[in-house]
Amino acid sequence: TLSAPVQAQMPVDTAQPPLELREVLSYYKDPARQLLRDGLKLRLDDVDAVDDSEPLDASPSRRDQLPQRLFREAIRLRQSRLPDRMPAWLEQSGLLASGLMGTHAWAALREQLDPLLAQASALAQFAHGWPRPLPVVAQPRQIGGWRLAGALPDAWRHEGAPWLLALLPTRKHKDIDLGQRIRLFLQWAVLRLDPAYAGDAVPVSLLAQDGLVEDLHAHWNARWFDADAAGQAVLRTNLEARVERLLAVYQQAQAAPLAYFPKTSTAAAAGKSIEGAWAGGYHQTGERDYAPGYARLLAGEAPFDDPVQRTALHDLAQELERLLDLGEGAQ
Repeated sequence: TLSAPVQAQMPVDTAQPPLELREVLSYYKDPARQLLRDGLKLRLDDVDAVDDSEPLDASPSRRDQLPQRLFREAIRLRQSRLPDRMPAWLEQSGLLASGLMGTHAWAALREQLDPLLAQASALAQFAHGWPRPLPVVAQPRQIGGWRLAGALPDAWRHEGAPWLLALLPTRKHKDIDLGQRIRLFLQWAVLRLDPAYAGDAVPVSLLAQDGLVEDLHAHWNARWFDADAAGQAVLRTNLEARVERLLAVYQQAQAAPLAYFPKTSTAAAAGKSIEGAWAGGYHQTGERDYAPGYARLLAGEAPFDDPVQRTALHDLAQELERLLDLGEGAQ
């Protein structure tokens, strides 16, 4: 049974190990997988994945993240487009089908990635190839009553300052769900709250299938630098409270699974069909049926037929949406 998050937050015992940011981000991206894989050590991936099998269609597996790998390699080599011929390492990897189907798959990847590479190659951050990652902070970060440890996986360094990049070449902006947005927001907030970067803009770029957004939080960053010391203190308290709540939700979910699934929760927050997002429909795979099957295993076939769980899903989705809202009204 899925539960609703409680608002009360118990003080965190600083003698306990800090929360691993990697696990927090993993939860918000794919909660069922994180809870079952890391909490119960149940790995469906090991059952479903067969390393020596060759794809039988022209589409690469989402699990391999091939578009992201090709994009990064092209940027590293300072290419503004993929080569006409599939690289030798990819031909020999088994990630794409052989023969004519593999040729078609490569052509589809070029069609998908070349426009994004053209945009990215014009960015100053990529002028010298793929940027260097931001150094890992040696000591856990303290945010309110919480401590966070670990690297920021989407954080890079440009001219000594931090820069966040969400690379989602297989998704359009309208299809980016709460999980991806929370992943990016948490990393940005952690940097924005870090005294070491108090004087930096901390830009956030989002590169999706339909183009580039260069600074998602430009308005909030502008407010930060326009404010005096007292104003910045108010903004810091506001942002810190948002991060604390996201961490509290994560921590509660580790003990009792919550009614949160990124695609379905995104639909609920937008007032769209929960059933369509969860169960799918004509030419649409529902979140319940995402391979290798963690969501169905955790929640069951139709958990949101239950009005209590449906309400819990809706309420949490609305709350998460509010936590991400950094518009004019955020104080």
